[in-house]
Amino acid sequence: MYNCTFLAENCIRPFAIGRKNFLFCITPQGAKASALYYSLVETCKAMDIDPQKYLTHLFSNAASCKTDSDWDAMLPDKVDLSPIDDYYDTLRKAVPNPDRKEPYMLRGKKR
Repeated sequence: MYNCTFLAENCIRPFAIGRKNFLFCITPQGAKASALYYSLVETCKAMDIDPQKYLTHLFSNAASCKTDSDWDAMLPDKVDLSPIDDYYDTLRKAVPNPDRKEPYMLRGKKR
């Protein structure tokens, strides 16, 4: 009994610590979004899935979701995260070009 109580308390600790941050959600929609991300991250942890890999996959592919079944296919237990490993390997191997004269543009407009 003690172990179950201790385990449950450890699972909700990040949520309890983040409680003050919820004051900055400002709107009910912001609070719902925070709850959604907490739920996804904790589900990943419970299923031994790397939350960072899952969220990378989710954000990379969310634009292609049009129907509820598309969104259901994006749940943590239904996705294949092996391409994310290849993506991270590509990023790790990337090196700057020493001959490049123009700055790298990662996001946004050129200033």
